[in-house]
Amino acid sequence: MTVDVKINWTKNKSSPSFKSRTYKDLFAEIGKKKAKGNPIGEFEWEDFKWKIYADKKSGNIAKVVIDAAYRITVPKWPAAGKASPAEKKAWEKCIAALAKHEETHRLYHLEALAKFNTEVNKLAAPTLADVETLLATMQTDHKKEQKAYDGRTGHGVKEGATLPHPDSL
Repeated sequence: MTVDVKINWTKNKSSPSFKSRTYKDLFAEIGKKKAKGNPIGEFEWEDFKWKIYADKKSGNIAKVVIDAAYRITVPKWPAAGKASPAEKKAWEKCIAALAKHEETHRLYHLEALAKFNTEVNKLAAPTLADVETLLATMQTDHKKEQKAYDGRTGHGVKEGATLPHPDSL
């Protein structure tokens, strides 16, 4: 029996702006934000929520509807157009790496759901307990993978999501 897995996506992109007028001030503003434990970019998600539907005749699980909500935050720097070519290039490189890092988080989100779909459909006659176990495992594994990715990449720093010191430009 095939289980119909439906994903309801709630996507949100956020682009807050840095108020700094100079690169030096921007570097300081980002430093203060990081010192408070606040990232400059972010992939946030809510725990997956789901509804499970059984086939009325067999009682086997026929459908799972998963609500998957996330938000990607990548900031803007409106004053970048007034920065020196080197400063603007440094900003653009940092933000491109940050956007790629956050996109990879989103792809891990998709992979978790795809893996669940594959695993649930390997079961010949999935029960409620089978599906709930798979969903709970997916949730736990997904959190671990997201955390491990940030650990491997230093929250994107190792991928280039860092702004060079103004004196190095």
